[in-house]
Amino acid sequence: MAEWQQVKEIFGDALEIAPENRASFLDKVCAGDESLRREVESLLSSSENVSDFMEQAAIGKVAEMFDEAENKKQISGRFNHYEIIKQIGAGGMGEVYLAEDTKLDRKVAVKVLNEKFAAHESNIQRFVKEAKAASSLNHPNILVIHEIGESEGAQYIVSEYVEGKTLRQSIKEKTLSFAEILDIAIQIANALAAAHSAHIIHRDIKPENVIIRPDGLAKILDFGLAKLVARKHQSLIGLEDGTLRQNDTAKGIILGTVNYMSPEQAKGEQIDERTDIFSLGAVIYEMIAGRTPFSGNTMSETFANLINAELLPLSRYTANVPGELQRVIAKTLKKNKDERYQTMKDVLADLKNLRENLVPGECPGKLHPPETENATERFWAATSDTNNQAAVTHYSFSQEKSKKRIWLLATPAIFLIGFVMVATGFLFNFSGAKVGNTLSFEQMRQFRLTQSGDVYAPFISPDGKYLAYMKLDGAKRGVRLLQITTGSVLELVPPRPKIQFWSFAFSPDSNYLYYVEYKENDLSVLYRIPSLGGQPQKLADFISGNLTVSPDGNRIAFKRINKQAGFTSIIVVNNDGSNERTIAEIDTDSDYWSLDWSPDGSTIAYAVKRHEPKNDSWYVAEIPAGGGAERRIGEPHNSQIITARWLPDKKGLILNAVDAKTRLPQIYYLSYPDGAERRITNDLNDYTGLSITADGKSIVSQRIEQDRQIWILPDDNPRQAKQLTSKKAQHSNAVSWLTNDTLIFDADENGNYQNHNIWRMKIGEGEPQRLTTGADDNFSPVASPDGSLIAFVSRRSGKRQIWRMNADGTRPTQLTNLDYETYDPQFSPDGQMIYFQRSVGGEERLMRVSVNGGEAVSLSDTGIQSWTISPDGKKLAYVCLDRDTQKFVTRIRPIDEDRTEQTLNIDPDRYLQWSKDGQALYFTLEADEAKNIWRQSLSESKPRQVTAFDKENISSFAFSPDGKNLACLRVTVAFDAVMLKFDE
Repeated sequence: MAEWQQVKEIFGDALEIAPENRASFLDKVCAGDESLRREVESLLSSSENVSDFMEQAAIGKVAEMFDEAENKKQISGRFNHYEIIKQIGAGGMGEVYLAEDTKLDRKVAVKVLNEKFAAHESNIQRFVKEAKAASSLNHPNILVIHEIGESEGAQYIVSEYVEGKTLRQSIKEKTLSFAEILDIAIQIANALAAAHSAHIIHRDIKPENVIIRPDGLAKILDFGLAKLVARKHQSLIGLEDGTLRQNDTAKGIILGTVNYMSPEQAKGEQIDERTDIFSLGAVIYEMIAGRTPFSGNTMSETFANLINAELLPLSRYTANVPGELQRVIAKTLKKNKDERYQTMKDVLADLKNLRENLVPGECPGKLHPPETENATERFWAATSDTNNQAAVTHYSFSQEKSKKRIWLLATPAIFLIGFVMVATGFLFNFSGAKVGNTLSFEQMRQFRLTQSGDVYAPFISPDGKYLAYMKLDGAKRGVRLLQITTGSVLELVPPRPKIQFWSFAFSPDSNYLYYVEYKENDLSVLYRIPSLGGQPQKLADFISGNLTVSPDGNRIAFKRINKQAGFTSIIVVNNDGSNERTIAEIDTDSDYWSLDWSPDGSTIAYAVKRHEPKNDSWYVAEIPAGGGAERRIGEPHNSQIITARWLPDKKGLILNAVDAKTRLPQIYYLSYPDGAERRITNDLNDYTGLSITADGKSIVSQRIEQDRQIWILPDDNPRQAKQLTSKKAQHSNAVSWLTNDTLIFDADENGNYQNHNIWRMKIGEGEPQRLTTGADDNFSPVASPDGSLIAFVSRRSGKRQIWRMNADGTRPTQLTNLDYETYDPQFSPDGQMIYFQRSVGGEERLMRVSVNGGEAVSLSDTGIQSWTISPDGKKLAYVCLDRDTQKFVTRIRPIDEDRTEQTLNIDPDRYLQWSKDGQALYFTLEADEAKNIWRQSLSESKPRQVTAFDKENISSFAFSPDGKNLACLRVTVAFDAVMLKFDE
């Protein structure tokens, strides 16, 4: 270090001497040491070459940073309430440690600011800004910040501990397929689009700042250079104004990593969201070509290339690149930012379209080995060796160690050394667990089969060649078949309105597809169609659930509900629909779910839902295929079981079941015959449904992603609709008005079901106020007529019950304590009663309870769906099934009499509401490409459309007390197929 200290001191002195006198100065101080003189002269030359781009003060600052990085303070033992396990990363700002959070019993990453870095107030401000910038963004592809604080004089940030590999490591270890490249690019673009919506630009997108988990999920790290740009709207939860001020970059100072900078960033000019677009393009280019698009042999050459050189086509380095992909990359890398993509959402749309039409399995063909990376990059990363012991690896890309140091000092890019948390095996909870005797979960990989967002109920063929699914086409539904190897799509059943296709199964040879068509009159028909297209053949009627095909292909089993007789049956028919016979029956207080024929053909397994007095119970069972006694497999699951599928060796089943704590559907393994249950996935994705290939090596499930935002329509005018919130919320249920200028709503801050709370927000003031706390699942708020009380549903007592609290969130009080769950509270017009809905055994019933609590009273027989109380409190409007026509209709009756006064031929999707004058009903209805709000006058025959959204759905809406404003909750839901694949 003495040699380096000498170089730094001489370089600092030389900067203060006029250039024409520096040679004689160096003759004296470097006499006899040519190596020392060359290093100082090279550093001085670098300083002159970049003088157009940065202030000289920045060079000195960087030198201090590099020196400080060589003298890091090691932390061990206990740090605040974090038990330090080991160091896993290091950088210019500080060190990163793997630690145990002793309060919450979880692994975390603790980033501690270096002492010299912390000596400057501006550095502390940047450290705090990094935490604020990252924590303000709620997105699955962005690192979660848990805490920022100070202990024993040291500043620290605590984040989630992400296990995986950096994108840099992934690029170095293998050639990524085009599918993998696009999956990663789409995830990065998704995260940046969310950041840009919150008016935050990252400014340092590069492979070192992206971690890829074993399940394929990408996480963006290090918002240390993030910049808050001018806000166009008020965010739901934004950053402090001070963040914007402290983040202003001095004119001429370059922040970023040279190989991934945009031209405007390299010039020190004003930047915006388009600089992240350029950096993303550079990353995608590198994933394909093995090198960055404008890299040079020196930093100065790279700067010059960024500004002046033409983009070299990918064909120079790589074969087989689709033309459309080259076009997208070229557009992201336009030097003139006005010619570039203008928004990350536009980039995302093109990437998704590319991914949807991509030929699976194709990889870039390397024409030339990647050129050696140049001296403009240096980073520290924590990696995992074969023994899973974290080791810090130093990557150097220069030919001479001493010369590399000087180039590093000449660029402020050293500021960008972020912290990276790397290990292996996060997705799967039990490392090394075996399925039968051959397959291991620790080798499982996950990747998307589709990216279009309109793939529902995907089902893979036994040979793994085809994926059948219901195509969502606005209000229409159809059946399509994806040929997985080629990527081509066949339309088996054209899209039609008011039709659903929920159940799919292939014949064992994959030549035929069985499916169930559900019509609006509640009739369901089983069909068979050739997998590659043809005329559907009707096999059976009244199918009430999924179906399963015997291993020899000769028989089909399905369930049928007989409400009049009061039981549910398992029916077996021949594969042509003949010889129907019942092999099991269960009363309607219980239900069969997810039938699946065993590989040896001897039994049929299924999930059983039993309605019990205080709770529903779920377990897996089997019955002989010819009929007989039921046998349970293992203990009851702690929540709903959606799907149960046999593995080919019959040594276990794969379950798709809801986790009781997070209430997210995850994937489990249930061994057979002992019934021991183990969890496979452990993440925030929502997996629904399962299908498995005949060899058991591939599992397909459906992943659901949601975003819900509140919109306001002044004066019932669709043309004036404006978005009120912007922070992504995955699980919001309802929006309501507290006063004419204040909304209340429920929202989940963290993208899962564990933090569902009620919020209050005054229009125009931006930041909402949380009224409930904890992870008690509080939702569906509604205000009393005078705005003094809020009724809501909460799980804090164990079941969904009706609660009330003051308008400021104080004095929460439980009003019901029933043995069944409750939903959708609504105040009576005088504010003295609260109406709500309860569900018992799958039947809905309308109830009411005093605002002060007490006994709940039933107001209706079973069969009530959506409902609303009239403004005068005398009438009830509700949706029910007309037994004669078997169609849903809307009826109006006196509140305390079971007597129909009027029937309307409307079937709302949800949220039926009276108009303020009691002369009309508002409701949501799906038509064309979106679900909108409609108004049905009681004196007219046809409804009129109120909102005019051309996409997304409306899941909740409410009029302000004065009737002048309409608030609605718009929902974007994407359905796609994911494959979990494990090898021998």
